[in-house]
Amino acid sequence: MLYYIIIFSLTFFGCITYDTNNNHKHGRRALKLLIFISLTLLIGLRYKVGGDSIAYEMIFEDAHSLKTWRYTWMHIYQPGFTFIEAIAKSISPQFYIFQIIHALIVNLALFIFINKNSRYFFISLLIIEFIVYLYFTTEILRETLAVLTFALSYPYYQKKKWGKYYLCVIIAMHFHISSIILAILPVFHNVTFNRRYIYYIIGIGLAIPLARPILSFIPFAGFIDKFDSYNGVFYGILFPFLSLLRGAIFPLFFCLFIKFGVKKHLKFENILCIMILFGIASAYNPLIYGRSLNFFYLFLALSVAEYIGDSYKIFKTKTAIHNSLIIMLILFCCYGANYIHIHKYIRWVPYSSILNPVDYERDHTKFIK
Repeated sequence: MLYYIIIFSLTFFGCITYDTNNNHKHGRRALKLLIFISLTLLIGLRYKVGGDSIAYEMIFEDAHSLKTWRYTWMHIYQPGFTFIEAIAKSISPQFYIFQIIHALIVNLALFIFINKNSRYFFISLLIIEFIVYLYFTTEILRETLAVLTFALSYPYYQKKKWGKYYLCVIIAMHFHISSIILAILPVFHNVTFNRRYIYYIIGIGLAIPLARPILSFIPFAGFIDKFDSYNGVFYGILFPFLSLLRGAIFPLFFCLFIKFGVKKHLKFENILCIMILFGIASAYNPLIYGRSLNFFYLFLALSVAEYIGDSYKIFKTKTAIHNSLIIMLILFCCYGANYIHIHKYIRWVPYSSILNPVDYERDHTKFIK
């Protein structure tokens, strides 16, 4: 737990020293580099931290090296991910080598995305660290690469450079097949918060039952079988509600507050509109539709950071600062509940490193009743 607190504290220090203060400039790059190295070591040198990481480690034992790697879509993992595995396996059969390579790729892409799209680097990173970072780097290792591919391709989406955008979609699909949903996003390119948005919400409600027959035409191995296995799970009431809370209720509250409450610019308005539609669908099936929300959380984090940073550096009124604190409190409550739900925090706490490996209980599913 101490390691998490140290990195969180370093990021918070960056928030109050640089993002909310106009007088400090020196040392900004050094602090970014320190956090980058710290995050990379934290994730790269972990030992059985994160539920899915344990499964990835077991499968890595049978991974090919570059000499025997073959491009195929018939493997349980997509070829882009198996290629990264092959690079790591060619260096060493130890799984921590793969973890370090994966952490380097993820952190580099994440830092580039934030640098290019936010004036408040540390606030953005702090929010990301809290709501999704551990989940992205220790659980959904393949999908995270796809998520960051989409994040870096956003300028092509925004400027309607569809050729380059769809090339990035294809690259993302080489990491995780769920990226296929990115192919339909251009259809919603002009969606904003206006009177017509209610029709999109109604349309999502009517379209959900049609998802299975449409997806049955996807030829990739095991795709529809996985859909059916997820679709058959009973979640109870709390699980879908928390998915709805994180994917639709909070984003909708934040967007309406910014656009119609304080009447400020809403960063990534179109992306957040699409996110809310998937968030509504996630109440129907949190694992299938809620999984798609992973592609949008980074944009939500930067949008929230934009308002918080502006409140301290541009607006500078008591009302704006008060509102920003309330939004942060609500955000931490909404997304913090995910760690408490069925004791999910045991996936990451206590932390264990390969330098001092300890086998802790990581199976939170035993708390499901």
